[in-house]
Parts: sequence; C-alpha cells; structure tokens
Amino acid sequence: MPCINVYIYGMQKTFFLIFFSVCFSSLCSGQSGSFNNDLDALYKTLEKTPSFKHQIKGQKRKAYDLLFEHLKNQPVKPSAFDSLFRLSALLWPIKDNHLGLYEVPVKKPETSQSDTGSNKKYINTSTTKRHPVAVVNVDSLESKLLLKPVNDIEGVYYQNDRFRIGVYRTAVKDSLIGVILYSSLPIWNRGEVAVVLKSITPHSYRGVYANLYTKDLFFIKTDRFSNGKLIFGNKKGQQVTFSDLYNKPDFELKTVGIGIKYLRLGNFGTSNTALGKSSAFYNAVKDSLNSENLIVDLRNNPGGGFKASGKFLSLLKAYIKRGKLYIIINFRTFSNAEQFVLKLKGRKNVITLGQTTNGTLTYGNNYGRSVVLPGGRYQIYITDMNGSREMLAYEEVGISPDVELKQNSDWITQVTDIIGKQ
Repeated sequence: MPCINVYIYGMQKTFFLIFFSVCFSSLCSGQSGSFNNDLDALYKTLEKTPSFKHQIKGQKRKAYDLLFEHLKNQPVKPSAFDSLFRLSALLWPIKDNHLGLYEVPVKKPETSQSDTGSNKKYINTSTTKRHPVAVVNVDSLESKLLLKPVNDIEGVYYQNDRFRIGVYRTAVKDSLIGVILYSSLPIWNRGEVAVVLKSITPHSYRGVYANLYTKDLFFIKTDRFSNGKLIFGNKKGQQVTFSDLYNKPDFELKTVGIGIKYLRLGNFGTSNTALGKSSAFYNAVKDSLNSENLIVDLRNNPGGGFKASGKFLSLLKAYIKRGKLYIIINFRTFSNAEQFVLKLKGRKNVITLGQTTNGTLTYGNNYGRSVVLPGGRYQIYITDMNGSREMLAYEEVGISPDVELKQNSDWITQVTDIIGKQ
C-alpha cells in the first residue's frame, strides 16, 4: 500500500526518531531532482539563520546532517503533502516557530458556490485535483466521527457553515489525517485530504495544512488541541469559543465594573498605518488608566514590534505601582505580544489569566523576507533576529497563565468575578 513516510533521525538522544506514515491512494515515484534541489536550497537557507547557528552545533549538527542525507535518499511520492512534509523535516529540530514553509500562492479566480465561468475552468485544472483521496469509506467514517466526544481529537470539525472536516487516527502511532466531508466550495471533493498531523506532545501537533479556500499547502509547527478546537475548525457544540476574540477592534478602553477598566491591545503591528493607529489610541488613553484594577486583553494579538508595544509597556509598568493588572492571554497570543507578557509577568500586582500562549517569540524577521526554493513551488519565510536564552525557554512551549480560565463562559466576566472575590 503506498504511503507517505517522514523520518527524523537523531544520535545520542539529540533528536527523537519520528516516523510518520499516512496512506493515500497515490502511486509511488522515484526521488526527483527538483525535490533534491529544493532540499539543498532549504538546508543552505536555514544554515544562515540565527536560530540554526545558535542551536544546531556539535552532536546536533551531526544528527542534522544525517537527517538531511536521509531525506535526500528517500523516494518521494507524487502527493504535494509528501513533498512539503519531507521538506518541513529540516525545520523540526530548530526551535524557531517564526520560520515558515508553504507553497507559493498561485493567483486563482475567486471561488464561489457556483460552477460557472472562470471558477469552473479553475475547478477542472490539475492544480485543484492534486490532493490525495483518503483510502477510507467516507460515509462510514463520518458516522463514527460524529459520535466522538469533544475531548477526543478525532471527530468532525466545522469552519463556519462552509466546511466539515473529519479528523481520524491512522494505523501509525500518533499520526492523523483530516479529510473533507463537506465543502460549499466546488474546488474540494468529498474525501480529499486537507490536513496531515503528527502528535508531538499530548495535545500538541505539527503538520501540513491546506488553505480551505485555495488548497495551497502550508506547514504549521505548533497546533494545539484544546476545547474541541484545532487551527482549522471547532468540533460540533463548540462554535462559541470564549478563549478567542473575533470581529473586535484592535484597541479599546472601557469600564466593565466598579473600579475595573478593560484595555484591549489586539495588534502591535509596525507598518506606518499600524503605528499611526496604535499611537493615536495611546495618546487618547494614556491619562485614563485611573481605576484600581485594569484588565489588559492580549487575545489573538499576532505581535509586531516594540515600536508599537513599547509605549504601552511603559504605561503599564507605571500603572502597576498603584493598581492591579490582569492580563488575558490565549493560544493566539503570538510573538511580540508574548514578549510583552514576559516583560510584565511575575511583577508585583500582575496576574496572567487564560490559556498558554502560542510559543512563537524567540526569533523574528526584520524585513518580512521569504526565499522561493528552486523548483518554484515552495518558499521559506526566514528569520534574521537573534533571540535570548530567556525567551528560548518558551519557544514551542508558550507562556502559561497564572490562572487558567474556564472554556464555558465569557472570559472578561470570569476575570471581573475573580477581581470581585479578591
């Protein structure tokens, strides 16, 4: 039976042996020169990054080079999932979640629920049909997955009302795949593979995902299963996720209780537009943090830079000399927002609440530069910033809150209740 296989070898416990196999209805093929060219270029690109230089030394470097040689000598299957997953193996030993690996986006017609016009022409191209189809009875699979409890990663996941994805374990330990059960977009067929996952630690996964709206593939190094949720969707009954924020302004200040104000800091972007927006908000609120208690909401903050966040950090450091600060964080608190939390966590009058952050904070990219690999199909988002030993301890792990909040009720209400009891 044809399979996808990914191996990561180690020596002297430097790396763990990871075997990943997912069986698809595709034929095996020999190693391609294009893949090896991409692999060589990816190796040389990663070799220049600060995270590689800091971490891949001595025995780790020997193990890494063995991994590289092994990947070069393994046959590649036709599946795009296989190629991208094999390339991603070079990123696994490097603790640097800012590194990105994904397909070069191809400009495509707008997809809709109709089969007409340019969309129909696009649907019939080989590009949209390259995804493998799972070797499984999809009807029977869906019936079984609908019975899975919310706390089991297997089950049916929903993204709005446009997609249903069935996630199930394969015969290989710690590996899962997700297949399309329903899509309102005609680019997908029922049973096509949309995600390939490998369990790294309990509730933590990495894998290759398809953009549900374009089918382009990308590698995710850290996905976390929590409250019936993965990056691409929620399980039935979990459509309301109090851990996340959607359709909320990036910046907001309001009163939410007696002696309690709420400060939303949702983005620390450093583009001229983003800096202008954050600066205007800062100037409007800098003299208004006069309550005894202040809730700072960093949920879904993708980060940015201290050009944007520094002024708020200084403001809050001054605030905690006289008031109590409650910082809400979640899995989608990223990068500079995580660094922001570390600058405050552990100080007097500061409590963090919510769930563990993403763990993408140690390195970064000053210029947002990507390198397209020689085959023209994949690109690597590189990092060029140095990281500290303190931050590296949280990379791929995240920052845990002092107080975990429950998933079944509004988080701001929970925090105001905690403040009331204190």
